[in-house]
Amino acid sequence: MEDFQRRVVAERDRLSADLDKLSAFINDQDKFSRVAQAERVRMSGQLYWMTGYLGVLNARIAYFPVDDEPVKTEAPFWQADSRADFTVDLPRYRSHKVVQAAKIVHVDYGTRLDLAPHGVVEVGADWIEKRCNGYLLSGGYFIVYDDGYTSWSPAKTFEAGYTRVDG
Repeated sequence: MEDFQRRVVAERDRLSADLDKLSAFINDQDKFSRVAQAERVRMSGQLYWMTGYLGVLNARIAYFPVDDEPVKTEAPFWQADSRADFTVDLPRYRSHKVVQAAKIVHVDYGTRLDLAPHGVVEVGADWIEKRCNGYLLSGGYFIVYDDGYTSWSPAKTFEAGYTRVDG
């Protein structure tokens, strides 16, 4: 193994240990509940990104040559087709809803969504945690349904399923 590959493995090991500690803290409800709500959201976001980064490092390491084996050349997991491979036939549905929505430009303090040029919406940390697994990605859409229910959708999914009906 080359020096840079050893450094990647060492970085992965350190990250994995730190991730275990952060995860253990978050899962300790007695300790975690004493942290301010906005900080809990940020910590959950940190956990999300650390987990993704660990996946990238593991994918890199998986492609390092081992002894005399050739280097793997297929696409890494983050470039692979992410569609689910269903083994059952599910009914198909077409959406006919009209919703109000705007692209999220920025998440401010983990509780406010900047929907420029439409304004800022205060949603609270609980909303973000519930809908986005603790971390809301800017660039997705904030959605308001006719009954007042609000949600979030990744941009690609929203844009593939909705067409704007007003100017």
